[in-house]
Amino acid sequence: MQHIIIYIILALAVGYAVKRIHQAFLHTDDICKGCTGCSKKEELLKNYNRKGEKPTCYTKK
Repeated sequence: MQHIIIYIILALAVGYAVKRIHQAFLHTDDICKGCTGCSKKEELLKNYNRKGEKPTCYTKK
């Protein structure tokens, strides 16, 4: 029974890692890397267009 629980936890961890890696490659041009958790994206895009520097999202956890 313990082995089954360990395999389930490992499968969930590997699945989460694969999902995050897939998101990182899928959203390489997006400044928020696919994050839709905040409303600061428009502000970041405005600042990016004005200054010419590539902004980063500081609200990611």
